[in-house]
Amino acid sequence: MKSLIKQFVLGTVTTIIAVTSFSFLFSSCSKEECNLIDNIPVNSKVIASVNIDMILKNAGCQFKDGTIMLSNDLTILRDRYFQDRATAANMILLTASTVDLKKVFVYQVDDLDPVLTFKIKNKEVFTALATGAAGEMETVDKYDLFKLEGCAIMTKDDFGWLSTSAENIEKSFAKNGGKKIEGFNNVIDLIETSDKAVTVAVNLHKSIDAAPENGVVQQFKNAWIISDATLSNNILGLSFKTIDKSGKALDISPYIGEIDSDFLRYTPGNTQLLFALGSVAGIDELYTTIRTAFAPETRETIDQFLPYIKEIDGTTSVAINPVATGNSLTDFSLDTWDATIMTHLPQQSVDGIVTMIRHLGTLTGQEPSDDEQPSFNVGGKEVFYGNHDGYLAFSTRPISANYNNSFTTDVLGSRAVFMLDIPYKSETMKAFDLPYGFYMSLRLENTSLTGRLKFNGTNAPFLSALASAMVSYARANPLPDIVTETVTDEYHDDSMIEDELQPVE
Repeated sequence: MKSLIKQFVLGTVTTIIAVTSFSFLFSSCSKEECNLIDNIPVNSKVIASVNIDMILKNAGCQFKDGTIMLSNDLTILRDRYFQDRATAANMILLTASTVDLKKVFVYQVDDLDPVLTFKIKNKEVFTALATGAAGEMETVDKYDLFKLEGCAIMTKDDFGWLSTSAENIEKSFAKNGGKKIEGFNNVIDLIETSDKAVTVAVNLHKSIDAAPENGVVQQFKNAWIISDATLSNNILGLSFKTIDKSGKALDISPYIGEIDSDFLRYTPGNTQLLFALGSVAGIDELYTTIRTAFAPETRETIDQFLPYIKEIDGTTSVAINPVATGNSLTDFSLDTWDATIMTHLPQQSVDGIVTMIRHLGTLTGQEPSDDEQPSFNVGGKEVFYGNHDGYLAFSTRPISANYNNSFTTDVLGSRAVFMLDIPYKSETMKAFDLPYGFYMSLRLENTSLTGRLKFNGTNAPFLSALASAMVSYARANPLPDIVTETVTDEYHDDSMIEDELQPVE
């Protein structure tokens, strides 16, 4: 598990530092000043807007004499993971005063690499700095070209483009023609007027490879997924919705029912991972759509259980909480973590499955157990099961309906919920070498998927806390050139009692 955590952290490091280091060039302007938005090809399958100014401030960066000053944590991470791109990174840091940092437009056409387009405020100074970093300035048609380490920048008048290579940028220019993707104008309006930290639009149908032309896919033909990220001090807010070509948000209520909160009575208060899903209509058609994405052996396994899955007529939930302490928590097993799985089925089906499990236990030599709390043995661990309020329930602890927890607010009105809550100073936090606890929730509602992320144990802005957490993890899991700097967090308070999370507006 530690290796998975390490891969996640290193992947996040790469993403955050790439955005922080290479996005300083990006910019935008109003329609009265220029037509930057017109740089986006009409057949782009991915379009994004990024407010770099908002991101930098939340990450703890400062501006001094027109230059971006990275925080101590970001400096450590840049030097640690981006030494091979130091020339480009340093040049970009120096160009803060030459570009508008309020917005960057990003687009991707077909299978080309993403291209970033920006507005230059001081072309003369920018050109001088870029020439110094690249060693020379080349001319390609009517564009100035600067080749840096791992990327290329092209400029014309007050516009600039950045991508992995000049060839990739030129190919994207060549594709800016033909018929617009349906819904393009509605998406462009959302991207151009966005005041969020990040807004991304993805053409769903164009991004699905070899999707079967059945009814489910037809529902999303020429539809776009719109996602926003907001930064409100120490909370990262997320929002996703799907709009059709007219700009109307698609409603999933005909396909997924609301969660019934009855299962929460069986969910312990110290649950650290919770998933719940309402009943899914048309499971056959949905499964047919996604089946091709699974490996053959996975398809065979799911195919066997599909008749039972089709019978689910209510909420399905999974709740996991720790029962061990120390580093043993890094071993996800029935001895270190308790799990409760519940799914609502017709009464006859639940009773039939319970009877079948009893019969299988008898055939395998297991002694009949208490009728009120029947159980079977899995690898030496007792697993309890039974029919509880119409739910088929399995649990590694005796099943009880007398628990109290704080999940009701997130669950009510939702059609799917995923929550991860690692308290500050908890055994889980210590076991995984985390400097803070962590909270994440995702809620699927009628027309949107919303989420919020927060570190438990610090009031630092979210990206500042994220950088600090990455440095702490790097020190605990050193590369050969181990980081030895001491990271301080002015927001950190060991006596802090976790404050109540508030929804992101």
